[in-house]
Formats: sequence, structure tokens, C-alpha cells
Amino acid sequence: MPKLFLPAFKKYFRSKRFSIIHLLSVFIFFPLSLDAQVSVTATAGNLGPTNYSTIKDAFDAVNSGIHQGVITLNITGNTNESTSAVLNASGTGSASYSGMLIQPSGGSSRTITGAITPGNPLIDLNGPDNVTIDGLNTGGNSLVISNTTVSSTNGTCTIKFQSDATNNTMTRCSILGSATMPNSAAGGNIWFAAAAISTGNDDNTISFCNIGPAGTNLPSKCIFASGTSNTDPGTANSGIVITGNNIFDFFLPTNSSSGIDIFVGTVGTVISNNKFYQTASRTQTGTGFNHRPINIVNSGGNNYQIIGNTIGFANGAGTGTYSVVLPASTGGAAVRAIWLAVGTTTATSVQGNTIAGIAVSGEASGNSTSPSLSGIFVTSGLATIGDVTGNIIGSQTATGSINFTSNSASDAFVMGMCNFGASDWTTNNNIIGGITASNSNTGAANIYGFWGQTGSNKSWLCLNNTIGGIITNSIQSTTISNNSKVGGIRNLAASANISGNTIRNISASGGTGTISNASLTGICVTPAATTHLISKNTVFNLHNSNTTDASVITGIQFQGSTGANIVEGNFIYGLSSASTNSSTEINGIRINGGSTTYRNNMIAIGAGTSNACLISGINEPLGTDNFFHNTVFIGGSPNTGTANSYAFNSTITNNTRSYRDNIFVNTRTNNGATGKNYSVQVGGTTPNPAGLTIDNNVYYVTGSGTFFGSYNGSDLINLSGWQSAVGQDGASLESDPQCVGPNNAIPDLHIHLINPTPIEGSGVDVGVTYDFDGQVRTGFTPVDIGADAGNFTAFSATMVTNTNDNGGGSLRNVILSAVSGSTITFSPVLSGDTIKLTSGEIVINKDLIISGPGIMNLTISGNFTSRIFHLLTGHNLTIANMSLKNASALLNGGALFVEGNLILENMILQHNFENGTPKSMTLTGTSMMEIVGNVNIMY
Repeated sequence: MPKLFLPAFKKYFRSKRFSIIHLLSVFIFFPLSLDAQVSVTATAGNLGPTNYSTIKDAFDAVNSGIHQGVITLNITGNTNESTSAVLNASGTGSASYSGMLIQPSGGSSRTITGAITPGNPLIDLNGPDNVTIDGLNTGGNSLVISNTTVSSTNGTCTIKFQSDATNNTMTRCSILGSATMPNSAAGGNIWFAAAAISTGNDDNTISFCNIGPAGTNLPSKCIFASGTSNTDPGTANSGIVITGNNIFDFFLPTNSSSGIDIFVGTVGTVISNNKFYQTASRTQTGTGFNHRPINIVNSGGNNYQIIGNTIGFANGAGTGTYSVVLPASTGGAAVRAIWLAVGTTTATSVQGNTIAGIAVSGEASGNSTSPSLSGIFVTSGLATIGDVTGNIIGSQTATGSINFTSNSASDAFVMGMCNFGASDWTTNNNIIGGITASNSNTGAANIYGFWGQTGSNKSWLCLNNTIGGIITNSIQSTTISNNSKVGGIRNLAASANISGNTIRNISASGGTGTISNASLTGICVTPAATTHLISKNTVFNLHNSNTTDASVITGIQFQGSTGANIVEGNFIYGLSSASTNSSTEINGIRINGGSTTYRNNMIAIGAGTSNACLISGINEPLGTDNFFHNTVFIGGSPNTGTANSYAFNSTITNNTRSYRDNIFVNTRTNNGATGKNYSVQVGGTTPNPAGLTIDNNVYYVTGSGTFFGSYNGSDLINLSGWQSAVGQDGASLESDPQCVGPNNAIPDLHIHLINPTPIEGSGVDVGVTYDFDGQVRTGFTPVDIGADAGNFTAFSATMVTNTNDNGGGSLRNVILSAVSGSTITFSPVLSGDTIKLTSGEIVINKDLIISGPGIMNLTISGNFTSRIFHLLTGHNLTIANMSLKNASALLNGGALFVEGNLILENMILQHNFENGTPKSMTLTGTSMMEIVGNVNIMY
């Protein structure tokens, strides 16, 4: 005792007023006045301010009823707690209070710390209600609460809620700890416990706190909540809100770890606007364990709200990388940002979260049901993800925001969202991109945006999601393993409505699988026992960069039940491969079975692939299907390879199938390649094969190596030959449909409003109410062919629409198809063009009028290799308003050999030769010719 106080003390000690009570008062209260770390005031009992040296001493005073009413604990200095500070509920013993505020004061940082015996908390809220611990973080005030004990003993924690602690708030504090028990074991920085629960630790809030390690010793989990049952109202912990916190540096190398770990007995928790991050790289050494920033394992718990959290990066500012190194472990060691094993009564809602800035490396591997890295993983229960506000996984503007690197000889999977439960699932409005996976060993690195493997009697609503960012290779697997697979959306079980999604800018570097295991798929639906709606999705820019392997790239891979499946209004373009292997396959839509109507789809592929691989706009090897009002365009110019291309490719020979009101165009032109390019192939061996209905379609081919169609192993060069071979298709047409911009970077397969088109009014009503754009078709009567309906300029069957030598819309084909007495005209788009004949003269065996747009506006050229027209005996021909030039023949005139009756009106005949001598025409003895207007013959 200081000497200053000794005389007074001795005098008091010897006085008659001395007693043992007074002596105790001296030794108890006098030292406290010298070590005032906690100042207590109250509205009843001892009003204070009364000073205590520790939080435990202050709590003990409250528990004994010294301070009552509304109590305030001002932390005026740092405290060092040697044992747990326990605050009992009001009404327990002598405790009597209606509320409590604990806060720092004095304008400085305050710390409540202690190395508490393992298995115990630093602060034990043993049933109190209406307690607020507020670190303020203003005026220089702040509060750190830290248990420095490093222990895996259950119960070790910094703050513990138990015995029905209700309506308490911890806010603006740093809550630090180093408990190291694994997930689902009792403890952590903050623990909502199960002890002595009657009504549950309800309606408690943890907000705006920094929750992390005490020093350099990392906790295995920052917040843990458990209980005795899920009954609510009842013993369950409910109404817990965890919001606005920084939750960081939680990890357990030898076992599982979490930022927030919710277990049985806690329901309805709100986890919102928190940031989960790691300030340094973490290395997992224990095999078979997960690292889960948000972990809910309560199959009987419902109505969790996971909203607006950020998982990833190296700090709360969203920079740096959340890095985890995994050990060699097949299907065990994994990083799963949000893990849900929840109840089925009221859906758990996952909205507006961001998962980005994460790098996972090491030797981890796993199969498709155990991905090594996943954003949101539903293992059981009812979940709605993004139906209010979409979640963001990765980045839309950068690659590698989510980066998985393996050196395992086994395969690994990376999934944005996956579900392996047995409940309905909703995933709407979510955004996934910026994911890179690689493997420097022989194992595959597989990526899927969505993977649904729920119960077959359940439904999956998957609407308006975006998979892939705005840049090339937004989602990419760079490994060349044959097993590699990359996909946007894959459904393996549920009855699915997959609509309005965008799948884009996805690439692979390997993969030789086929069908559902193709190297690249935009949407893959394989459940054969359920019905599906696949509608209004856009799939584009899928690319495999492997130059040697036989890879498969498919926009939509589909298999459904024998029920009423619908695949409609989808837009697929920009699928490509760098492979020189002719077994490489590119499909817009590929069918693997079921009974399905495919309608109003637009597909434009082939332009980005310079090697000849098997390209099918629609590929139908299996199924009992209807194809109505689809528009398919195949383009490109292959310079090597032998594989064929098809706008429509069906090899079915017996099933019931109907192909009506479609546009099938193939303009793929060989530039060194030797494959054949068809508008259509259907299966069958005889005319009018079993099960087939085909009619009212528009076909068009042009370019080197093109054929109209393939049937029963025979190549057919025009519509009339096709109709004879198939025994149907009498109302179909062969002509350019006049799409607005099929070769644009973003193809436009709508129909030109002005250019005459054969699709106008040429269809048949098959019950398709709307067109690709959702317009009601009955507003554009009669029925238009293809996906786009409108009031277009009608095409005459006798109108030449292009400058091709052969094929639909060509002069040769129009003359071949025209009936005697027809007038053949030319589309206005040909004004100023030249039609070059490259396959010999055109023989005319009917009465025709061929009327051009003007002498100077159209030229028909023999290309110095052939005569232009040969008019047979007994027929009449009028040629008007054009020029015939550069024709050549050995006999009977360079441009015209006339055996019938000819009228020339307003013509120029120039540079035409017979056997090298200028001569434009020859008339036989019985033929007649009449000149009308100005006809100039020049050499």
C-alpha cells in the first residue's frame, strides 16, 4: 500500500469504529479505485458509477443484484480475464435488469482478453436478454474481445450464447479466437450453444464486427450455432442475424473449417452482407475434408437467408486472392464457398452473393458428385438461388477470377452451382464467369456453370442466368486431357424449365467425349424419365482450341421423356473448333431421344471453323420428334478435311417424325476441303419412308461442294430430285430465304422486309402460335415458313434471287422449275450484277419470258466457257432488258442456239464467240426471231 495512505489507515484501524466489515471494505473497494477498467452505472440498485478491474467482476456484481434496471458497462481500460466472465439471465438468483450496454469509453482502443481454460468461453452469456456489446468505432473508441487459447477442446470459444439468451446484439467489435475443433463440433469465436435451452437462443444479432484469429493462431471457424432440436417456436435457436461482418483467416489444415457453421438446432438464420476472406494462402494437409466459408448442415432446418455476402479475395476491400492449396484426395478435399444441407418445408434463400477472387491449387481431384471447387453446393433440401437478386460467381470482365489448378493424375470438377439433393430447385438471374481450370498432369479439369442432379420426380426452374462473361475464354479449361468437359447448364434428373439463359464465351483445350460427355456443351439435358421446356436461351462462342483431337461441341444436347417436351425459341451461333480431325463434330442442337417438339429455333454455325468437320445445325440420330418453324444457316469456308456439313441431319429411318415450315440453308463453300455440304438429310430407304412427314420447307444451298440433300446414300442436286427420292415435300421450295445478316458477327436470321422471299405465306398451320420474337403468327397470315413471321415481300417462284449458277433461286433452277408460259423476273437486289454460268448452257424446253431489270442493270455471262441459252424446237422464248456476254461454243452460236421462236427486246449481245469467231447466235431453218426496241450486237 502506498505510504501516503498509511497514517490515515492506521488511525482508522485503531479507532472504536473499526470492525471486520470495515476491514473487508478497505481491502475490496480501495484497490478497485486504483484499477478501474470497467465502470458500471445502473438505473436501480447501486446506481454507480462503480469501478471493476475485469468484465468478470462486473458481471458477478450484476449477477448478485448490486446493479439493476438498465445497466451500462463502460470499458475504460484493457482487461485481462483469467476465467470466464458469466452473465446470468435476469431473474436468476439476485440478478435483476432489463437491459445492458457494454461499450468502450475514453476515446481509445480497449481490449478484453484472456487465455481461458480450454473448453470454456471468455464471455458466457448464460441466458441474458437485451444485452448490447457495441465497439462504437467512433471518437477513437473501439473494442477487441479476444480469447488467446489455442485448443481443439469442445466448448473453447470467445463468446458463448446459451440458456435461451435472446435479443442480444454484438456490433462494431473485433471478436478474435483460436479454437481449432472441426465443423459441427462445439466452439469457435462465437458459439450459439445448446445448453439449458427451453425456447432457444433467439433473435440475436452479430453485426459489423471483425471476426478472425487471435494473433497468428487461426480459428477453425468463426461462428458456430447448434441446438437441441429444430422445433420453432420451441427449443431451436431462431432469428439469429449475422450481418455486415468481416469474417477472415479461419482455417484448419488437418480437418474441416468454416467461417459460419450452422448445425442442427438452429433455424431461420440470416447471413447477410458479410465478407469472407483469407489474408494469406492456406494449405490443407488432411485428406477428405472441406473448407466451407458458409456451412449449413441441418436437414431439418428451414428458411435460412444467405444474402449479399462476398466470399473471396485477400481483404475486405475485394483485392488480392483467397488462396487454398489442397492435398491429393479423390473426392474429399475441396473448397465449397456455400454448402447447404437444409430442410424441405420452407426454402432456404440465397440472393445477391458474390463469390470471386479465389484460387485453389494442389493435387485435389474428384468425380462429378464431389467437385473440388464449387460456388454454391446444395447437398439436400429446398433452395431458391437468385430468384430475387442474382448471385455472382467469378467475373464478367476478366478471366481467372475463379482459378483452379491441379497436378493430379485423376480428374477434377469445378462447378459454379450444383445440387445433389432430392428437392425442387430454383436458380434464376445468376451470373457466372471468369473461371479457369487447368491440370498439369494427365487428369481432366472439368467446368460446369450449373449441375443439377436432383430427384427425377422434382422440378428445376433455371431462368435468366448468364454463364460466361463478355470476353473471350471467360470460362475455360486449358487442359488437353481426353476426359475434359466444359458446360454451361447440365441437368441429369429433374423435370426442367431452362429458359432465358445466356451461355457464352466458353472454351476447352481437350476432350474427346461424345453426346452428354462432349468437350463443350451449352445446355445438356439427359433425363429420359421427365419432361422439359428449353426456351429462349442464347448459346454462342463455344470454342475448342485443340488442333488434333476429335472433339464434340454442341449448343443444346437434349434427351427427354416420351411426354410433351418443348425446345423452342433458342438462338445458337458461333460454335467452332480448331481441330483438323475430320471426326470432330459441331452441333447446334443434338437429339438423343424422347418425344419433343423443336420450334422457332435459330441456329447459325460453321463460320468460325476453317477445317472440314461434321457440322449439323440440327442433328437427330434418335427420337420421335416434330421440327416446326426452325431457321438454320450453315456457313464458312473450310480449307482442309473431308467431313460433311448439314443444316438438318436426321438418320432416323422408322420413328414418327415431322419436319414442316423450316428453313434449312447451307452456304458452306469448300476452299480446299473435300467434304460435302447439304441443306438436308433424312433417313429412309424407299420413297415415302415409314413415319416421315416432310413438307412446306425452304431449302437453299450454294457454293463449292454443295448438294441439295442426301437420302438413302444418294446425293441429290435439286428439289425435284429430292422430291422424287423422298416421295414427299411437294410444297417445299428451293430458294434463298433472304435472311437479313446470316454471316454477321452476331448472325441475324430474321427475314428481310423488302427483298422478295419464298417464305412469305408458303407455310402450313401446324399449331405454332408465336414466332421467335413472341409475335402472334395469326397477325401475319398466311403462314410464314421459318422462325420469323412478318408481312414480307412475297417471292414469286419464277423470280431469280441470286447470281449463283445452280441451286435455289438461281436462274438455272428457276427455269428448270417454271411451268410453261411463266414470266421469269429478277430480284431488285441483283441490279448491276452478273450471273456467270459455270456448269454449261441452259436448255429451255418450255414457253418462257425472261425479263431483266434493264440493259445496263443485268448481265448473263457464259464465262467464256459455254453457250448461254439453247431453245428447243416447238417452244417460244422472249428475252428482254438485259445483256448476254462472254459466251462461247464450238457450233451453233456463242450465246444463243435457237430452234424455236425467239423475241429479243432491248438487249445487248457482246463478246460472244463460235469456235473463236465472233458470232452471238444461230437460228435453224424452222426457227423465227423478232426484234423489239433496241438490240445491239457488239464484238
